[in-house]
Amino acid sequence: MKLRLAMSGLLMAMALTSCSPTVTRVEEQQPAIPKPTPHPATGAQARAMQLYPDLAVKDSLFNRTFVELVDHTSQRDPLLLAGVDWPITLAHQTGKILGVTPETARPEPAPDLNTKVEVPPARPDNPLERGAYNNTRVVNPRIYYYNGSYYYR
Repeated sequence: MKLRLAMSGLLMAMALTSCSPTVTRVEEQQPAIPKPTPHPATGAQARAMQLYPDLAVKDSLFNRTFVELVDHTSQRDPLLLAGVDWPITLAHQTGKILGVTPETARPEPAPDLNTKVEVPPARPDNPLERGAYNNTRVVNPRIYYYNGSYYYR
């Protein structure tokens, strides 16, 4: 009898497990937050290289420090690299780290005084420069205009 109860309990358990669906736990995956992509900022890159010429020299101390700062910033503050002027900002930070000041616009060389300058030919006078605005002119064969007034013949 005990054996029969045990067998019936076992059969009952087997029947329940075979009929019930298997429960699988679905783990909710958080959607990955996309990383902001760095802005190409080609104009800002050119301006940064104008301000700091050593930035354009490959493997210079300034260039290596700038690249390290870009890597560091991409990990800690990727939104900064999404801005339009990030190369200039990071170049200024690199300059502060290394104690380098940005170069300002270079003065243009003095003109050569021995070169001849061509003078354009004089243009002809137009009626306003000749003073035609104050002259008598015929509006109609019977009506004249002189100094802001109309006169009849």
